Parts: sequence; structure tokens; C-alpha cells
Amino acid sequence: MKDGEGRWNIVTGHNEYESFSIFLYATDLQNNGFYHHLVNHETGHALGLKDGGPNAPDPGPIPCEPSIMHDYHYGCSVNYDYPTFSDKVAVEEMIPVASSTLGRSYHWFGP
Repeated sequence: MKDGEGRWNIVTGHNEYESFSIFLYATDLQNNGFYHHLVNHETGHALGLKDGGPNAPDPGPIPCEPSIMHDYHYGCSVNYDYPTFSDKVAVEEMIPVASSTLGRSYHWFGP
């Protein structure tokens, strides 16, 4: 399977990826006010979370709920630096522990 190609998992009901790439520009990482948000936001994509907010392609049911995936770029008034409780719940619901057909299990580490 090539980088970026998902395989449908009938157990969890979503695509799983064996590999992916995240590219971050050094100039973005030098902005201390944006660094934590950027790294955590892109990690959210790696875990399967989508962009959110009123201007996002798929704004979701609550467009600006507290989430690392909702930010100024998509019309929200806050850029969260770290994942929120709703981000943790979204990942846990999407990838239940020990149910992956690829043999992975995910656990939440953090606040």
C-alpha cells in the first residue's frame, strides 16, 4: 500500500492508513504563538480528525466547539494549542482500543 492510500476497516467503520507524511515548514515552527497549535493540529489529521469551523469544507454539527481542529483559518475565534476533551473523545470513538484489523491499538496519552 502506498503512502496516503487507506484500507476500509469494517470493524471500526473508517479507512486506516499504514503510512502517511506530515510536512511542516520551518518558518511556521519558528512562530512560538502558533507552533503548538500547528503541530497538534497536523497530528490530529494523522489520527483521522478533520478540519472544523464555519469556513471548513465539512464544518460539522458544532462548527466552533473547542477543538485543536477548529481555528482562525476556518472562521473560529480561538486557536487551541493542545487537544481538547472533545478531540480525545473523537479519536477514541473513531479508533476503539484493540479493534484494529491492522493489529494496532491506540491509547490516549496527555492531559
